[in-house]
Amino acid sequence: MYSELLMSRLLACECCELKEKARTTKHAILVAALELFMVSGFMKTPVREICEKAGVAKGTFYLYFETKEHVLSTLFSLLNLEFDGLIALLDVTDPSLDQLDLIIDKSVILMEKEQKLLKFMHSPEVLVFVGEDAPNELFSSMEDAVQLWLDAAISVGVVSSNITMLSMELVFNIIHDSLEKAMIYHYPSTIPVVATELKKLIRSMLT
Repeated sequence: MYSELLMSRLLACECCELKEKARTTKHAILVAALELFMVSGFMKTPVREICEKAGVAKGTFYLYFETKEHVLSTLFSLLNLEFDGLIALLDVTDPSLDQLDLIIDKSVILMEKEQKLLKFMHSPEVLVFVGEDAPNELFSSMEDAVQLWLDAAISVGVVSSNITMLSMELVFNIIHDSLEKAMIYHYPSTIPVVATELKKLIRSMLT
């Protein structure tokens, strides 16, 4: 139902300042909550059930999370960290459009692996709490790295000098939104077809 490896790896990053026992406890709460949310839905899952499944007292739950909504926002942030990590594929020392192709390919792999989690995170009841601005927040965390890559790409003629940071934000939003819709709703086509078309579209936009 979800990738235990993904959860463990991302939580280790998110909780790097916590002691091992605290990290393990927080991990157990998040895993239990995610399993219950995906089966029963966010609204119908009480904190009591999360605590029972995680094997922790209710008071322990509130040491780590103020509310159930806080758990949900943490799960969303952890997933975004994985997408944020894809930006490391942009090489400012040797910029190329192939690197954007690779980001698309890696995004497809991640989305296919976490398909059920993505569907849950984009369900109406979840979006009420995390908001519709999540893609914008995701890009803002990558902005500095993208700016460096864009400057380098323009300087060597890989990207048109007319391309701005707003252009790049639109590009990443198109990639993110298009792949998610293809994965979750199979719209406007299957994700392999959409990924192929995206690569051609992005190249035509940036050159």
